Amino acid sequence: AFRDDLSHVTLTLGHSRFDLVGSCHEEVYLFESGSNIKTLIGSILTERGTVHEANQSTLHGQRTAGQSVKPRSSQYETTADGELVLSFFGDGVNSTDPAERLPDPSRMVAMALQSRDITESIRDSIEHHIPVAHEILLLAYEQAFARVDERTDKRYLLSADLPWIGVRTNDPDGPHVALLSSVENAVGVKIGASSDSTHIKRLAQKLNPRGEHGKLIFMLRIGDDVNKILEILKAVKEHAPNALLMFDIHGVTRSNQDGIKVRCVEDVISQAQLLSKLCHVVGLTFIGHHLETTTKDRYECVDTANELPLHPGDVDPRLNTRQLQYVLTEV
Repeated sequence: AFRDDLSHVTLTLGHSRFDLVGSCHEEVYLFESGSNIKTLIGSILTERGTVHEANQSTLHGQRTAGQSVKPRSSQYETTADGELVLSFFGDGVNSTDPAERLPDPSRMVAMALQSRDITESIRDSIEHHIPVAHEILLLAYEQAFARVDERTDKRYLLSADLPWIGVRTNDPDGPHVALLSSVENAVGVKIGASSDSTHIKRLAQKLNPRGEHGKLIFMLRIGDDVNKILEILKAVKEHAPNALLMFDIHGVTRSNQDGIKVRCVEDVISQAQLLSKLCHVVGLTFIGHHLETTTKDRYECVDTANELPLHPGDVDPRLNTRQLQYVLTEV
């Protein structure tokens, strides 16, 4: 059903666009009461309202129910007192506490149970299913959710409606691509500046060999490099013309006058508008935005480039509700 909805976006038969929002990292409440799940559900429903307030016909998707494993640039990090410890890889793997960095398999169980509670609670709250999405990174977790529908003999990944692959794991010959090439889900893949025409071609061959509508989403995180964006879009036009194109916020970083890297709302808007315009120039359908957001009263992303954030990002800087509404209205 979700794949059909995505197909309708591209064919302009239903929703006008698809916006995917949610936190960069979702906490897993291992031994907490159900009130924390209620807080998560409240945030999801608030963001759903913000998305629809900006555009009533938007198909809303949520980064949740498994978005608790994070890729890190380094396997280790140094604490304030100089101790070398394993990096924090998300609540589904280990703890933010430097004393609890040993990977714990029971966290995968807790993440799965929480994901179940989230999706069931949403359905009970609004009598409707919100499509959920997360990055597939921890293969031991994801492979446990692969199931074959006995009626159709088709294989699905039941951990998410939209599983996606990050730039660190988008090797066409890698195990993450292999997993998503074996299932019927709509699948996403992040595309960065290191990608090229051959890479796009091979990803399309693996993830959508029949060129089906609503099957493959390329999430572009390239920034404002017009030549590189056009190179990627022309490759998509040639090798995957039925693929869907989304703007991904991860391409938005800049250094301010103090040399501090920030994520700026002005840049989010201008880069999303640029990608939409270039998709139109090439003759491809731009379908929406992949944004990292929070409903908490925080100022992690700055409005303009000459400002400093008031709060550190959870893992990455997130748009607050006011900023999300402004971005979605402007783009």
